[in-house]
Amino acid sequence: QTNIVWLAFSTGEAMLELIYSKPMVVQASPALLSLVDTADRLWTHRKSALLVAMPLIVHSVLFCAFVYYNNGSIVLGDKEAHEPRPHLAQLLYFVAFTAAMTWPAHLSSIWLPLRRG
Repeated sequence: QTNIVWLAFSTGEAMLELIYSKPMVVQASPALLSLVDTADRLWTHRKSALLVAMPLIVHSVLFCAFVYYNNGSIVLGDKEAHEPRPHLAQLLYFVAFTAAMTWPAHLSSIWLPLRRG
């Protein structure tokens, strides 16, 4: 069940990489620039973004079909041992994974201003 969350995260990252790799000119106020820019780029590149999101869409539909077929349960085996509940360790796994995968971006955002100044 957590794999669907990881799939959504990686698909979102791939879509942002896709839409920000293509240059565009956006005129908006600084407060709304990021949100408007992302929405505008997503709409402009909707066909490419749909192709990137297709694995997430297929997996999400299959996941929903599985949950429906399994009478609302997300497990196959012992349902009592796998009851859905908040699992805070997953949040820590997510933060650790994200930090490990994005450390070059964090370092470059710190290093480049120091190097220029």
